[in-house]
Amino acid sequence: GDTTRGYDGLHWVPSAKALLAGDEALRSTLFLVDKGEDTGPVLVQSRPLNIKKALDELESEGMEGLLNDFDELTRFTARNAIFSYEAFKSKAFEHHKRLIKRICQSLQSQLKKKGDWEIYPFGVHELISRGRVEVEGRNIFVDGKTLPPTGYRMDSLKS
Repeated sequence: GDTTRGYDGLHWVPSAKALLAGDEALRSTLFLVDKGEDTGPVLVQSRPLNIKKALDELESEGMEGLLNDFDELTRFTARNAIFSYEAFKSKAFEHHKRLIKRICQSLQSQLKKKGDWEIYPFGVHELISRGRVEVEGRNIFVDGKTLPPTGYRMDSLKS
């Protein structure tokens, strides 16, 4: 998940946090792990993955009901003024907890293919293994230049 937006956590939880916050897209993040849970300074972020388009694509591949589940979940969270994962955990019924887990696990599988499989080879092979990365505290330098908190963003790099 996009740790620069505070969506830390394990497995599908960062996607759930983004979805509940009303984000329209998700990003994979390659970061240098610190002592937090799934946190640290960011090296690379993927291109954005549009949530609705990803769910539509998954449905066309045979995962039926994802868009209906998403719509039901969105109505529930709007009706109950839920905008955070913590509020969701305390207010949601088991049915809604199953919906968000199914939706977010599905999104994670898409994000892995369209995000992780691009940013990890780039970060490891193009940056780290070529000796282009230096770390000083929480600052990451590539080729002597300080990266912003979002790290490299794949959508801003020239192909």
